[in-house]
Order: sequence, then C-alpha cells, then structure tokens
Amino acid sequence: MSEPVIFIPVRGGSAGVPRKALRPLGGGPCALVRTIRTCQHVPDANVYVVTDDDEIAMVATRYGVDVLREPPLINGLAAGERTLDQVLRWAAHQLPSAGVTAKVQATAPFLRAETIEAACRSVERDGYSLTVGCDARALYWRGDPSIAQPITARITRQQQEPVWRETGAVTVWRDADVGQPPLRFRALDRDEAIDIDTIYDFAIADAIARRLRICYR
Repeated sequence: MSEPVIFIPVRGGSAGVPRKALRPLGGGPCALVRTIRTCQHVPDANVYVVTDDDEIAMVATRYGVDVLREPPLINGLAAGERTLDQVLRWAAHQLPSAGVTAKVQATAPFLRAETIEAACRSVERDGYSLTVGCDARALYWRGDPSIAQPITARITRQQQEPVWRETGAVTVWRDADVGQPPLRFRALDRDEAIDIDTIYDFAIADAIARRLRICYR
C-alpha cells in the first residue's frame, strides 16, 4: 500500500456535547487521543489533525501528530459557514498527492487501525470511495402513528432486510475525489462504528470504554 494521508478533523465548537473530543472516556484517554493512537498504527500512514482550536492543536502536537490550522477564510467562508467537506478539500491541497486520503472522526474512539488500513487498501485497489456504518434494523413506524397497524404487517428486526446507518467514522477517497459523496459502504459492529454526536452517544461510549481493557502508551 502507498502512504495514505489520514486527516482527523476536530473543531473546537460543538453544540451537542461541548469539547466532546477532549472529554475523558471511561476514566482513560479522551476520544481524540484514542483516535490519534489508532491512526498512528496504520502502516505507513501520514496523520494530520485539522483544527481551528488551540487546545486541540496542543493535544495533537503532544501526541506526535502534525497539525493543519484552519485559516480564517476558506473559499471566502468563515469557520461557521464552511462545511467539513470544504475543509477537507482545503487540507488535501496543502499536501503532496498521496493517492489515497482518509478522514477519521475524532469522535469514533473504538475504530480499529485494521479497519482503516483495509479501507485504504480497498480504495487504492478498486478506485471507489468508501465509508462505514452499522446495522440499523428496528421496528419503525411510518406515516400517521395513530393508525392501527395490522398484525400481519409486523415482522421482527431479525427478519427485516438489512438497513445500514452511515456513521462516517472513517471515509476514504482517491485524492481527486476528496469531499465527494462516497460510492461504497462497509458494515462494522456497533461498538466500532460509534460516533459521538449526542450526550447519549457519549454515555454509551463512556460505558464501552470502562468495559474494554486497552493499554495506551
């Protein structure tokens, strides 16, 4: 495999869970540190944290990762106006072409290095961008919930056709396609696919971190 570039984008502001990437999980490292350590174990990868925040930049530097600081304006747009995809395209243009570029969420603390490596190899081999998620089958109600549903129409979750929920814990592109909608999907187990977006996600991640026994050096 060539030397992929891995971007870990982390903004200082978060409406749902303030400073969520920096909050300790399960009495251990925060999600950002866990993510950095994971990415550093992807063979031959060049890892960068992309941020607009001084504290996040300091943590990234402390753990041996290069930092790309977002400028005040990207394509004329201020921090609150631009999308993550626009930031990633800007970041990709700051570096020489690597062939394969990955975005790993700093709030996906249980993602494995082997998963990132396999996704990078797949995109390098086949050329199709790829993202991840998990099984989202459940008993959903559609339309007017006050209307009675016939018993014959109900099936168990296990009997349903698979439905996949994208979490975006990792997305990989060929360099020319960075920021474009991914073309393929890979399913992960629920723990690995988790991405902390709400306080409920954080509580689940904290419980999982307390259950796991992982040694960080």
